[in-house]
Amino acid sequence: MKRVLCIGEVLWDIIGGEKYLGGAPLNAGANLAAMGAKAYMVSCLGRDGLGALAAEKMKQAGMDISLVTFSDSLPTGTAIVHPELDGNERFELPCPVAYDAIVPGALPDFYPDGLVFGSLGAYRSESVKSTVLAALEAYPNAVSLYDVNLRKTYFDRELISALASRSTVMKLNDGEVEILSPMLFGRELDIRGFAQSAIAEYGCEYVVVTKGEKGAEMFWKDGCAAAGGVDTPVVDTVGAGDAFSAGVLFGLMNGASPKEALDLGNRSGAACVAHAGAFPVK
Repeated sequence: MKRVLCIGEVLWDIIGGEKYLGGAPLNAGANLAAMGAKAYMVSCLGRDGLGALAAEKMKQAGMDISLVTFSDSLPTGTAIVHPELDGNERFELPCPVAYDAIVPGALPDFYPDGLVFGSLGAYRSESVKSTVLAALEAYPNAVSLYDVNLRKTYFDRELISALASRSTVMKLNDGEVEILSPMLFGRELDIRGFAQSAIAEYGCEYVVVTKGEKGAEMFWKDGCAAAGGVDTPVVDTVGAGDAFSAGVLFGLMNGASPKEALDLGNRSGAACVAHAGAFPVK
């Protein structure tokens, strides 16, 4: 069984008054657990009702929460989601909350097969950033997936460069390519141009770009692969990118070819949008 560390935010997505447990690394972890991986969450919850419920739901999803800590002073994270808006404008993110207080460098003594992390927690919190960087240094042979996952203003060039340059996979969506091209490379680039520039600049093995209903593309130094969109009735798009990340990572950890990993990610993302909430439906 492959073991994966999922580092960063655990929060409740509040959509139309309903609460759904989420956070990009957690969503990826829940999907990885459903696929058969051993997913460990590295985060912090408030010692409150939402924190207790989050811990229970993570266990029900098959995740290991032995690396989750609890804060007596900060509440469990929340995100107010506005599905009618586009991109990172959909989210309101209170600050500070418990996931900002991850214990720095709290890593296990075993060697994981994979790592999942993003920009949000690492930008908001030095303790999250230091934990991610410590994991990348401690486990250089793990397949590490950096989900850029831009939220509001919680990112900058320095952070994205630092994380991308240490990652196996840099994953983002086509809208994020438009935002980051001038920031990182000083000019507007199409998807292929961005991926080639990121591989050359940062040395990541793969760059993966999702395009919503149009599918996704995966690039590496000597090639590329594409996967078309999957015809699926859309109920809720929250968490679709995280499910996609889980599929790509699971495939790569288990020796799949880039095209096979991309196809698995695409199917995982499509399955997510067919139901409300980001967790896989059992």
